[in-house]
Amino acid sequence: MISKIKEYGPITLAWFGSIQFLQPLIPNDPSKYIICQILILLVSFIIAYIYKKNRYKFLSNTQKLNLKIYYDDIFKTKYNDYIRVIATDDDLTVDKTKISPKSVYSHFLNRINVLDLENVRRETNRIVTMQNNSSVYYLVKIAAFDENDTMVLEDLRDYFSILYDLCEYIENNAKGKKIVCPVLGGRISFKNSTPTSSDRLNLIKLAFETYNFKREVDIHIVVNKDNTRPKKYTIV
Repeated sequence: MISKIKEYGPITLAWFGSIQFLQPLIPNDPSKYIICQILILLVSFIIAYIYKKNRYKFLSNTQKLNLKIYYDDIFKTKYNDYIRVIATDDDLTVDKTKISPKSVYSHFLNRINVLDLENVRRETNRIVTMQNNSSVYYLVKIAAFDENDTMVLEDLRDYFSILYDLCEYIENNAKGKKIVCPVLGGRISFKNSTPTSSDRLNLIKLAFETYNFKREVDIHIVVNKDNTRPKKYTIV
């Protein structure tokens, strides 16, 4: 019970305070007043529970990694000061017939001048930095498209290796800037396994949490909520 109070108490009180604008609507009768305040407190607790249920926080033992996972959109303006991580194919394809219009990469292409990709396309590194106006992106080259316009990896070890490369790149290049990262690679298929979307999210979480960061990093994994598939991701 005490642990639950510690977990939900601060958020509950914050919501309780914000809902106090309803005070003028509360009857002056003492008993009704108390009942209304209890109801407001109960509503605040429910809101806090839902809020916490859909968020995950992790602080490493070394205090170097601050990791958060929650539902949101990577392209919201509040992330303009963050470094956005974008998964792409090896060739940084811009042909929209090969790219899902719902993918993060497709939304990324809609927000930039694709001619700017020429400068980074020449780089042979798996992960490259691209600046577009004031926005900074880390482009992670997963694999080349096959004949079915799918990025194919041998198995989950290849995917995990890419994630570890990303951890190393973040540590060496972020220089204190916050990172916002989606679940990477919706168009990835594996020869020897068929991971679900939640499996890929858990692998990303595991990679970040097990990497031995020596510098302080602040990483936000944002999951795009799919109302047609509410159980697509499990945030725990």
